[in-house]
Amino acid sequence: MSWDDIAASEDLHRWLLQLDQNLPIVDVIWLIDPEGRGRNSSRYFPAPDTSRVGDRDYFQALKDRPSGTYIGEPRLGRSSPGLFFNVARRRTAEAGFDGLIVTSLDPAYFAGALKSLSLSPDDSFSIIRDDGTILARGPQPLSKPMRLTAESGLMQAIQRGADTPYRQVAQLDGVERLYANRKLPGYPVYVSYGRSLQVVLAGWHKDLVLSAGLAFAVAGSLSGITFLAIRQTRQRLATQARLQESEARIHALLQEAPVGLLLTRVNPDSSLTIEEMNPALAAITGWSREQVIGRSPRDAFPGSIGATIEEHYRECLTSRQPVEYEVEGEGPSGPYIRHAVVRPIIDATGRVTKLLGTSMDVTRARELEEQLRRAQKMEAVAALVSGVAHDFNNLLTIMLGNLDLARRAKEDRKPRLIENAIQAIDQGRKLTGQLLAFGRRQALKSEVIEIPSLMAATHDMLAQSLRGDISIELNLAEDLWPVQADASQLQVALINLAVNARDAMPKGGSFVVTAQNLVLRDGGLTEAVAITVSDTGAGIPREVLTRVFEPFFTTKEVGRGSGLGLAQVYGFAQQSGGSVDIRSEPGRGTTVTLYLPRAARQDDSQLPSAHEQQDSVRRKLRVLLVEDNPEVAEVGRMLLTEAQHDVRVRGSVAEALAVLEAEAFDLVCSDLVMPGGQDGLDLARTVRERWPYVPVLLMSGYSDATGAAIEEGFPLLTKPYAPKAFLAKVDEAASGKPASGRVVRLVQPGR
Repeated sequence: MSWDDIAASEDLHRWLLQLDQNLPIVDVIWLIDPEGRGRNSSRYFPAPDTSRVGDRDYFQALKDRPSGTYIGEPRLGRSSPGLFFNVARRRTAEAGFDGLIVTSLDPAYFAGALKSLSLSPDDSFSIIRDDGTILARGPQPLSKPMRLTAESGLMQAIQRGADTPYRQVAQLDGVERLYANRKLPGYPVYVSYGRSLQVVLAGWHKDLVLSAGLAFAVAGSLSGITFLAIRQTRQRLATQARLQESEARIHALLQEAPVGLLLTRVNPDSSLTIEEMNPALAAITGWSREQVIGRSPRDAFPGSIGATIEEHYRECLTSRQPVEYEVEGEGPSGPYIRHAVVRPIIDATGRVTKLLGTSMDVTRARELEEQLRRAQKMEAVAALVSGVAHDFNNLLTIMLGNLDLARRAKEDRKPRLIENAIQAIDQGRKLTGQLLAFGRRQALKSEVIEIPSLMAATHDMLAQSLRGDISIELNLAEDLWPVQADASQLQVALINLAVNARDAMPKGGSFVVTAQNLVLRDGGLTEAVAITVSDTGAGIPREVLTRVFEPFFTTKEVGRGSGLGLAQVYGFAQQSGGSVDIRSEPGRGTTVTLYLPRAARQDDSQLPSAHEQQDSVRRKLRVLLVEDNPEVAEVGRMLLTEAQHDVRVRGSVAEALAVLEAEAFDLVCSDLVMPGGQDGLDLARTVRERWPYVPVLLMSGYSDATGAAIEEGFPLLTKPYAPKAFLAKVDEAASGKPASGRVVRLVQPGR
């Protein structure tokens, strides 16, 4: 890892912290870069900038030493009380010195650990560096840094190269002791043990007294020994019987257990060897006990099964925690899925010596889960279809009724009846738009939106969606990032939330919109703007809260809501690359948060000029209309002809390319979904390549290719379209205006 990666890795900090917590001898672990700065540790994250150790002895020593371990002198800590000494190892890269890894050890730990080894209070243990520096002592801990003089027995023994015991008055406490020393292999460190001379002499005197009475006790001891020998023999026989009984129980459990059991030994070199497999597991896998025992899991089981088992056993060995996983295979009875758990068996020394794996058959359970998921999907589709059918049947009733009345009505009533039918059609268009937004299939116009400008333009619409007894409060953070989304869909989402808030506050209340910048951590760092909408309404029960984003789900009375408001909010957030979160409690209101991704801010120079924003002067065009539906094609042809354009109509991509070879056109209007293997996007790409001067306008009610069409810069008209919108889009496409990529700065009308 680079040092910047090391400094930014919280996972590395947690790992160091786990090592620190598992080792009581360790006070802190630091990773030091070549400049002497602490970049990561087991204690702090991130590492404070004041962590600099360039003046420490271990840093200076290892900086110029090619390799090895350095053991530092005890000293008082800068930020914590008490003594510590450091053990450091150099980190070497191709360029040479690349920092070091240093561990601070607590001398008090040695004092506590050595205290249990003392035979008397005046005994002394010491850990001493070969230059006489005392690193730790016990049972009394080291209170300040100390170093032995050259005249001390240990230093003289080091100079002589001898390790024979010697007698000396201690430099530290003035107690006369008998000392013995040993050097730690591979380290410049000696361990010294001093036995109090006074205690030794007292022991000798006591032994002399005891020896006098020993002779008198020998006779009685002989008879006692005989009695003890008989009793021990009886105890040994009883222990052997219990052991045999225990082995019989374990054997019965292993042989009769319905779950699969696999016992694996961890060898000293960390390799794995299977020791036991019960008949249940053998029957499932089809591999006999003799084929498996004595081999590693990877070698014992064929293919990916052995690799999977070995991988998770290694994970259990490393983490020292139970590991769960699933494995699929095929045995004598057919395919199977096993849910397995492997657990570490740790001995008294703390070493993992064995791994016990258990497994249960979950094949039928997984089949039932899959059947349940399919049933739930079908139930959701059925609810969606019934909801769409209900709303569209209502709209079709309105359209058919008004058009039939218009056919028979007097001239003065016809405009009103036709307008009613058109409004019903427009409601159907909005309904399909909400459905496509929920399904993340709507072609959104991705724009760079300035939130303050959008909120200023949306304020009046929000006020109209609420009531006079509901107050509106906007809390927008300073320097809000721009977001990448469809401005009109964002406004619709806010209005939908306002309508829901209004219905939840029949007696009035407050409606608060807050926006702030956030850095999200979800599989990585993501910069986003959080738009939070809160109300003081009745709130939503927990059992209802999980369903509020479902299409056509509503708790409102019949006729007061379609159940697509929050579905549109959910679909818009997902399709914009963001997410939505809702929190509510009965009686405490509801809070909905939209997370929209940050967009790169553009300069004002990229905004279209006032001249570019003016409507182009309509001129007569030669238009090639490509539409496979004859009725839709006829509507488009009549609208274009009525606008004085010259129109040619073709029903496929092949026919369109043929007429383009023979005639010249000012514009190609094509449906996205076309028969014959090639769609409208294929046609648009071909026109751009062969006739780059001919603009293309694509049209679609829905297609998987709409996103690609927008990304490639083709203008797109969504069906169903109003005649004026169709003709305006034709003029825009023919004039060569860009269809996307604009910065939206919305200004509230009248301001």
